[in-house]
Amino acid sequence: VVGSVRFATYLSEFLLNGSAESLAALKTFGQELTGLCDTEFDELLTHIRTSTDEAAKLLSINTSNLPRPADILAQANTQLLEIALREHVAKSEVTIKSAVLELENRKLKQRNTELNQLTGVDALTGLNNRGAFDECFERLVDSCLRESHLVGVIFADIDNFKQLNDTYGHQLGDEVLRRVAKIIKSQVRESDFVARYGGEEFVVITSRCPEHVIATIAERIRSRVEEEYIEYQDHQIQVTVSVGVCVTTEQALPINSSAALANSILQEADSAMYHCKRTGRNQTFIRRWETSIKSIAHNP
Repeated sequence: VVGSVRFATYLSEFLLNGSAESLAALKTFGQELTGLCDTEFDELLTHIRTSTDEAAKLLSINTSNLPRPADILAQANTQLLEIALREHVAKSEVTIKSAVLELENRKLKQRNTELNQLTGVDALTGLNNRGAFDECFERLVDSCLRESHLVGVIFADIDNFKQLNDTYGHQLGDEVLRRVAKIIKSQVRESDFVARYGGEEFVVITSRCPEHVIATIAERIRSRVEEEYIEYQDHQIQVTVSVGVCVTTEQALPINSSAALANSILQEADSAMYHCKRTGRNQTFIRRWETSIKSIAHNP
């Protein structure tokens, strides 16, 4: 009974004003009540109007001033179509605006990256970037040759970084990079040059640094990273690094080509780092530039 009364209320509102809103309300409630499809429900409305006209004649009531159901339905359906079109256009505009904003955001990020590269800063970690490292290292090695002082390179590579990324996602990977960068920066001397070399690899350039001092710095970096646990999605994640070092000796200094010396030092430091990877990771290994090898490895 309650449903019939509500249906009659919706029906009278629709027949009197014929608006799209009243048709939508009538159809929503009426179809839930009767289970009819759109076509069947429209036929029901026409039948109701015909029955209403017949009853009105018996009661001598003039219904000629009321619009025909077909006209009301056509008008209301047109209004519904217009509303749907406006909503579609509005949604399309939102989608287009979102796409434009996303494109602009990407352009800004790209521009920011380019500016950071020009200024020598790695956007993620805040350290010097590869370009800044190349420029500084070449200048330092040249000074090393001219003034006959020692130069050393520390390569620190995060162990199993790809596995961390694949398991927990790039958000954790970025946090690991930031955390390791902060640790490395905190463990070196103020005069040392720290950079993100690329990917998960970091590099430190030392000048006028004896072998035992650079060894201490390298091991301090390794041990401090090992102590660091990152909380992520209810997990305590430990991070370790493999640290390779190359330090020049007095015998290395007479070389005439700074480019050759720089390249050789980098290769030796990189080789020392990969030696750590091959022999268990989470280690520190040092090579003297004259190719003799001395291990100061920490083997946990």
